Parts: sequence; C-alpha cells; structure tokens
Amino acid sequence: MLKDHSASSSNPPVRSSKRLLKWLGAAVFGSSLLVAGCGGGSDPSQSWVGTWSAAPTGPADATVTAALAAPFTFTNQTVRMIVRSSVDGSQVRVRLSNEIGNAPSSVLVNAAQVALRSSGSSIVAGSSRALTFNGQTSVTIPPKGFVLSDPVKLDVPALADLAISLHLPGPISVNSFHAITRQTNYVSAAGNFVDAATMPTAATSPYWYLLSGVDVVHDDRVAALVAFGDSITDGFGEQKDRVDAPTPWPSWPSRLAERLQANDSTKSLAVLNAGIAGNRILNDAALSAPLSLASLQGYATAGPSALSRFQRDVVGQANASCVVVLLGINDIGQGPARGQVVTADQIIAGHQQIIAKARSAGLSVIGATLTPFAGFPAPYYSADNEAKRQAVNAWIRGSKSFDAVIDFDAVVKDPAVPTQLLASFDSGDHLHPSDAGYQAMANSIDLPTVRGLCFK
Repeated sequence: MLKDHSASSSNPPVRSSKRLLKWLGAAVFGSSLLVAGCGGGSDPSQSWVGTWSAAPTGPADATVTAALAAPFTFTNQTVRMIVRSSVDGSQVRVRLSNEIGNAPSSVLVNAAQVALRSSGSSIVAGSSRALTFNGQTSVTIPPKGFVLSDPVKLDVPALADLAISLHLPGPISVNSFHAITRQTNYVSAAGNFVDAATMPTAATSPYWYLLSGVDVVHDDRVAALVAFGDSITDGFGEQKDRVDAPTPWPSWPSRLAERLQANDSTKSLAVLNAGIAGNRILNDAALSAPLSLASLQGYATAGPSALSRFQRDVVGQANASCVVVLLGINDIGQGPARGQVVTADQIIAGHQQIIAKARSAGLSVIGATLTPFAGFPAPYYSADNEAKRQAVNAWIRGSKSFDAVIDFDAVVKDPAVPTQLLASFDSGDHLHPSDAGYQAMANSIDLPTVRGLCFK
C-alpha cells in the first residue's frame, strides 16, 4: 500500500512539491513508503564524505573480559584490516577510535598506511600511502578519544577493497574494535610491516581494531546514507567470512551500495554501516547470567545504546544526510535474560528520540520494520515478545513519524507463517537473514526515493 503522509504529518515537509513515490518490491513483497521531507547533500565542489565506517564497540569494563584478552592484545605487531569503499574519491583520511570503555588506556600507533588491496594480505603495487597525524608518523589516541589522519592523495574507486595497516608497539590491549566484520583480516608476528607488499601473517582475525572510518574527497555532489541498526544491519548471519573480491560483502547496506553504484543518478551517495550486533535502543550492553564465554562476548560486542551513540555513529559521519533506522528487536528479545524488560511504548519512545535527534541535525530519517524471529530460542522469542514486535511495526508503518518507511518485515517474512522468516531468507537461526535475505532487503529499496531524501 502506497501512502503520501507529507500533507498530514505533524512535521512540516522540507520540499513544497508532493508526489507519490513507488517503492520497488523485493522477491517476496513490496514495501510501503511515506514521504514528508528530504535530507542534505554537499555543495557540488570537492567535499569529504565517509566512504566506509564501522561503529566501535568493546567492553565497558575491560577487567570483566579477561577471558577475551588474547585477540585484542598486541606487542610489536602489525594489523592489516580490509574494508570496502562505497563511493570513489581522490584523497583519503582514516579515523582511529579509542572511545570505548569506562577507563581505556591511551593507544600508541607507531606507523600507519593505507593502500588498495589486491588479494589476501597483499596490496596493489604503487598504491601504498604512509599516513601522518598532524605531520607525525606516529600518534597516541587518548582515552575515550579518536584521531583523524592527515589527507593523502590516492585514487580510490567505488566498491574497492582498501588495506589499512597499523603497527602497534604495545604491549597494549585494544578496547575499541568492531566484532562482526565477516571479513578476514591479518595480524603479523613481531615487527613493523605496514609497508609490506604482502604482510607476513601469523594469524587471521575477524576484527577491525581501532579503525572506525575512512573518508574520501569526492569530486561531485555527494552525501552519505547511514544504516543505523543491530546485527541485521551489521550483516551477521551465515557463518562464513569474506576473504577476497569478488565475494560480495554480506549485509543489506553493502548490497545497497552496489545498487547505488550501478545507477548513474545515485553514484555519489555513500552508504555507511553503523550496525552493532546485539545493540539496543534503550540500554547499553549488559552481562547476562550465568557468566560464560558467550555472555562475555555478547557484553564485549553489543556496545552502548543506540540513543547514546547516535551523535558519534550517525551525526558525526562526514556529509551524512540521511539515516535508515532498523532497531528494537534486541530491546524486545534480550530484556527477559537481562532483567531489563521493556514495553512496545518504550521502544516507540526511543524511536521518537532518534527521529528528533536526526531532524535536529538536518538529516532525513527512514524507519524500517522489525523482521520476524519466530523459532529463535526462548526467552528471546515468545508470544508476548511477538506482540511487542507487531505493535512497534504497526507504529512504524502508520504513525507518519518518519520521512519514509521500508517494510523489511514484508520483504523477508514467510507468507504462510508471517511470524517467521521465509526459509530461503533464513540464515538458519531464525533471527538473522541469509545472504539471499540481505540481498532481497537491499533490492526492496527504491533508489529514486532514497536519492530524493538524501540530496537537496
């Protein structure tokens, strides 16, 4: 069902023209759309824009997670992390974060480089650029702080693999990282190998350490769409990691970036993934009883609440102009196990706060319905929790609070049993979509509508 809510919305439209915009259907169902405004977008001159991002996570109290210390502790080692651009650019800068934790230590990065990745831990010949920070080759990231590198000239194609290499003299336990990457990254034995054509690898890792963003200078009108969510935005699902191109990056934001680049009218719209597995709108990550390796891992990766991280992970992105919000299922499902049961009305109030924060920053805000989860183990799934999901979805679809709505629930649900994922879109755990499901979600998004919301 197509609806134009701009006339009746309590939020005055930014644009004077009103038109019914068709939402393209995916393999299962179409999605409804409502329109009440538009977003930003930069001046046509050269502008910085985020081309890749990952929301930093980590344990608030590192002393609790001693059992997890090994993958995050470095002594005279180099880490080479692989990320992918979403738009092209002619200059590059990176963002390194030490923002997570109640009392993180400062982190010394002795050397850093960025390059185009060819395959594995190897880089494209002639593409490596040394990174500096205020003209210095080393930088100390302060506790609860972040740093931006100086710009370097490097022609970065859209949808290109980049290799960011950091030498960490240590010994240091990194407290800020991103856990659900589904990308193979590389850790060296002892030594500084940031400029190595092929990094000698002592171990592979699924983590991005310290690295939280890559910006480029784009030579055209440009804007960034931020996907703000939990594991279903982060790309968690099928248990396989990406190693090399052309294997696609497994998340609906990555698949959306591919669609945008295939369309001449949307090539200047970046897509930034600000999903965190286990993230909730209303509450920070919390330990659940009984203590186990799994509960410690969940505590270390689920991050601060969406309300508390919105400024950092959305508004703080270079040239962010619009945001897609897909959050709330963990507020519903995690509450019973953590003694933090919430109501549908509380989740809706959290969404209203996110909308207010987005609008105060001049961003268009697009709501997305919560996807089915019947079959996921109790107490996460229950009849009461399903009723909460239905209530939240009804509000997202019908409240006219968002500038647009993507009905992801309609895209991936089983028509015969609408409380559960369609089997071909189910990763197997009955909560997270498969890679085919993520592709269907991305395919359901109408590009002209997104373009209209993200550019003035």
